[in-house]
Amino acid sequence: MIRNFFADSDFLTGLMADHDSCNQKSKEIFECLEKNSLISEVSSFHVSNYVIMEVVHNLIGKHMPFAQVKQNYDDLTQCHVFQIKPKDIDEAFKTKLAPFCNHNTGNPPIGIVDATSLVAMDKTRVSHIISFDEGFDKLPAKLFTRIKDKDVIDQRILNRYL
Repeated sequence: MIRNFFADSDFLTGLMADHDSCNQKSKEIFECLEKNSLISEVSSFHVSNYVIMEVVHNLIGKHMPFAQVKQNYDDLTQCHVFQIKPKDIDEAFKTKLAPFCNHNTGNPPIGIVDATSLVAMDKTRVSHIISFDEGFDKLPAKLFTRIKDKDVIDQRILNRYL
């Protein structure tokens, strides 16, 4: 019963970097998804080429040995990779950023990479994103389900599908 999940860079960085602050939470989520047959391996995830770039950047910033960064990159390229194109960026600005700008600051709650992830999710019909970015919570819940911890899987996903 494998399901489609979009993996954000903070989750993947946590999964791949032992000393990352999100490591424990990322592993718990991954193990829960795997144990419940919702995914089979890292390559089961949907990602974008932009997310892959962010993860590689994060891993290099954590001073991970280059060979290990390259292996993680190779693993990520085995995922379902959505290639972000300029028209997807345009769509992200128009449909994912501009409508949700804060009236006081004029800024959207998420960044451009997150917005392009939502565009990729729309186009691939993936409704779940694994992310620790709280900015997603400021967007309408009908757009997607954010998995921020194992409890969300237990309460919102397993109850719906099992």
